[in-house]
Amino acid sequence: TVEPTATATATVPPVQAPVTVPAQVPPEQVEPYVEELLAGMSLEARVGQLFMVYFNGPVLSPELQRMIREYHIGGIVLFASVGNIQNPQQVAELIYAAQTEAMNHSGIPLLVSIDQEGGSVMRIRQGATELPGAMAVGATDSVELAYEMAAVLATELEALGINMNLAPVLDVNSNPANPVIGLRSIGASPERVAALGRAMVEAHQARGVLATAKHFPGHGDTSVDSHFEMPVVDHPLDRLEAVDLPPFRAAIEAGVAAIMTAHVEVPAIEPEPGLPATLSPRVLQGLLRERLGYEGLIVTDSMTMGAIMRHYGSGEAAVRAVQAGADVLAYGADWNYTPEEQVTAYRHVLDAVRRGEISQERLDESVRRILRAKLAYGLFDVRPPDMEHIQSRVGTADHQAVARRLAEESITLLRNDEGRLPLPPEQRVLVAWPRGGSDLGAALATHHPSVVSMNYGLSPTAEEISSITAAAAEADLVVVATRNVGARPQQAALVRAVAEVRPVVVVATGTPYDLLAFPEVPTYLATYGEVSASMDAAARALVGLTSPRGRLPVDLPGLYGTGAGPVE
Repeated sequence: TVEPTATATATVPPVQAPVTVPAQVPPEQVEPYVEELLAGMSLEARVGQLFMVYFNGPVLSPELQRMIREYHIGGIVLFASVGNIQNPQQVAELIYAAQTEAMNHSGIPLLVSIDQEGGSVMRIRQGATELPGAMAVGATDSVELAYEMAAVLATELEALGINMNLAPVLDVNSNPANPVIGLRSIGASPERVAALGRAMVEAHQARGVLATAKHFPGHGDTSVDSHFEMPVVDHPLDRLEAVDLPPFRAAIEAGVAAIMTAHVEVPAIEPEPGLPATLSPRVLQGLLRERLGYEGLIVTDSMTMGAIMRHYGSGEAAVRAVQAGADVLAYGADWNYTPEEQVTAYRHVLDAVRRGEISQERLDESVRRILRAKLAYGLFDVRPPDMEHIQSRVGTADHQAVARRLAEESITLLRNDEGRLPLPPEQRVLVAWPRGGSDLGAALATHHPSVVSMNYGLSPTAEEISSITAAAAEADLVVVATRNVGARPQQAALVRAVAEVRPVVVVATGTPYDLLAFPEVPTYLATYGEVSASMDAAARALVGLTSPRGRLPVDLPGLYGTGAGPVE
């Protein structure tokens, strides 16, 4: 690490002539300020604006200071996995320290971004409102709830100083085997994803938080995880137009501030084998800019993911992304990547501009877009954290009520063929649930007098199946919570073993596709995730305190179509 000393920064060329930007810039003054700021920026500073980087630890570290002072970065991405996030107050203090450093260095604030999608992808959990995710929103089919859910996310982020959410996910999840999108998608109906996704974009941006529609041009029909390898979306152009693109068109109409690219091959648009959308001029310029008329920020998915790093070095990938039309290069805490790779990428882009491989015009076009967004969204208004303000907006009772309502409206009862539900209070109920998630047994025990709870590993062993089956014999009925059975067939073996002993109710706490593994199960609920609000809503539905009203947001091939449910 480089200690932040005067000598460490003495060699850095002046970043720009000082331009005094007011905290709030009227719309008609945005362009003049963009040009004034740009004119004062060195080449090094312009290149730095394109980089949105990750860093280690919960405070403004020498590592992050160096990225701001020497490489003039334009943004940061926060992750729990590298220690950036401990609690709301610490996050707010970290952001203020980073913004103060940036303003003192260059007079230009940072984009501060995070993946706060709701559900399974929420980087801030402690102290924040844990909301059900996108597929739960899809199951409600409510534009109003989609807006309210996103409004909670945005209000809490804005209170902490986070000005950009890397959400919503607008991928249409048409592949039951998708290993990376799944619950993060609103569903399989392009119209539903478009309508609810648009509401989520509008809710964020009305609260001063840039929304990011992702993963363009669609990551919904893949069976490979781009964190590790390169997926191929082999759709003909007419299917892309009919299925994958409508949600992005809706977001563009709503004025979405940013669109994130997908590290997927799309041969119908980019015929060059092995070239992902992120690095494709045909996808970014031809399709997104020219055909769809998009003028906002194009942000890459993390340039540290396997789909990129296994095929390109970080330097080449960064240069090719900028050449293709990306404005912001995002770097996440993925794979076996170190922050030094971000420096390598910066130097490669800088050299490419100096050599003319990236034109000054192409670079400045991106810098203008970045400055425009920072001015339009009031990022120059940097204020110290106000704990009273944070406490009145983060994790509030009103926000928890939205989480509960969303969870309750999303629970989907697809089958009650034997009339087992609601569970009579006199029944002895065994609940078996997968470790690593929420305890459905504990949730049910708050609403039912006779519950025994047992957990099992995500891939239950023969011993676990045997002990749960033995315990089932002592109960009148067994509730088995499953999670993403497609990747873990031993869970299906558990369900079948228990069903031979006692009546079984299956609650899918991951994607609803689990039913495909045991289509004979007569009683089946879906919760679309395991946040505590969803577990409590499932428990209330099981005992009849509420009537499940959710509708299936995806297709279960051969069983149910989108919109199925609720049954009596």
